[in-house]
Amino acid sequence: MSGATGVIAEILGPDIFIAIAIGPVVYLFPVIVAAFRRAERWPTVVLVNVILGWTILGWAVALFIAFASAQIRPALDGSQELT
Repeated sequence: MSGATGVIAEILGPDIFIAIAIGPVVYLFPVIVAAFRRAERWPTVVLVNVILGWTILGWAVALFIAFASAQIRPALDGSQELT
């Protein structure tokens, strides 16, 4: 590796560096799913994930809400409707 990323990886070791790089993405995966799905209950997903996401149960609940929530899609007239 080169540059600052390479120096950090050498100091921390590759396993720790990968965990630090990928950890937040895994932790916030329910929020990412809710954002891409444009879930109606995305604020709930964010709150549950941030407050209880450190527990496996809280993370799973946030992921369930992200997938189970209805999607918001713009209607033809510009208003938003649930599907």
